[in-house]
Amino acid sequence: MNFASSKEAWDFIASRIAGEATRQGITLSGLEKKSLSWSESNPTQTDMTGAPEELGDEYDEAQCAKKFRELSRKAFRQDQKESPENVRLWREAIKMIKDEEYDLLVLLDVPRPTSDVVKLVIAALIVTAALVGAVAAYHWAGDNIHFKVPVYIGYPAIVLVFAVAYYLSWSGKGKKLGDWLGDLAERVWRWF
Repeated sequence: MNFASSKEAWDFIASRIAGEATRQGITLSGLEKKSLSWSESNPTQTDMTGAPEELGDEYDEAQCAKKFRELSRKAFRQDQKESPENVRLWREAIKMIKDEEYDLLVLLDVPRPTSDVVKLVIAALIVTAALVGAVAAYHWAGDNIHFKVPVYIGYPAIVLVFAVAYYLSWSGKGKKLGDWLGDLAERVWRWF
């Protein structure tokens, strides 16, 4: 890792966005410059107290968000053309700050790495195969085992299992499991 802290990672992204604004001849207002480093998880990092009230109707949050999305997309594309090292730093910075509450993080328009897309596709295929397998196993058990589970119990049980799996995918416990499965998927992907 090249960044010692999430602040350094965020400063890199903010500098790339500000640099792209300069390259395009776009002037960022003082509030926009402050918002590049403001974070809900660390609100004292940049003093934003009273700033929106000072500007009143002059400050258009939606317009600012659109500007940052466009600048981040253009800055990233420029780095893709000119500097593979900067692309790697973008990815590393985003990964490092993704758990932070930086408002601007949701405004970045940086495409996901191919490995993320592959992980999503693999996860979708695994979930689909598991659901089809569960339904097939339920029907096989009903046909081949003398003890039959009533339909009003079997299908809700399948739904419950998938609901628990969905909950785990969004909880802290599930995050550990997801990280492990992600690492496993990466190792499998390297074989190809």
